[in-house]
Amino acid sequence: MECLKCYEDFIRQDPKYFCRAFIETCTKCDAVENNLSETFDGYICIPKEKPILEMLEEIRAMLMERATKRSQLIVDQIDAIGEKTKLESRYCFARTSLGNKFKVKGADNRFAVDLARKTYHCREWDISGIPCRHTICCIAFMKLEINDYVDDCFKKDAYEECYQSPFSVMNGEKMWPKLVVNQLNPHRTKGKGIERRKIESMIRMSDVVIVIS
Repeated sequence: MECLKCYEDFIRQDPKYFCRAFIETCTKCDAVENNLSETFDGYICIPKEKPILEMLEEIRAMLMERATKRSQLIVDQIDAIGEKTKLESRYCFARTSLGNKFKVKGADNRFAVDLARKTYHCREWDISGIPCRHTICCIAFMKLEINDYVDDCFKKDAYEECYQSPFSVMNGEKMWPKLVVNQLNPHRTKGKGIERRKIESMIRMSDVVIVIS
């Protein structure tokens, strides 16, 4: 019965929100889950346990360091994916045609790849922006650089442009200017009223049974 309820709940969902077939190619992201938010949540796992000002300051310092340490042409994670896919491309066979077009035979199917337009009929390259194993097979066949066929959004120039506004450095809390403002007192928790305490006391007294032996 539980399996039936799960099936019915699944069918009610709109597939365009979780199926790769409906992902737009302009996003250059093939994720259909919330891994991005979970990754950031794990990144700030330690700072978020601190008081609000210390938390914000530590997150600012972490992002400031992260934005300045990128030195490679391709972002590290994308480069790692490319190396893994390069190994998978060994089992593909490419046949060339005019205009940098190829027919690639994989283990179970054949695919059309257009290097000039950077498109691939499986849409894996189009959606993710990272060459798949069939595309890398064609790139290797032409003795070209794989990095030239990675989408520009994953390259160092795009990363630097995104973070071109530098994070401002700040002094510690003891160096902050003093402001003359009214002191904020903690919120006063309301207790039980006098009348309610009297009523509860009378109820407790009425429940007492005195036994005379």
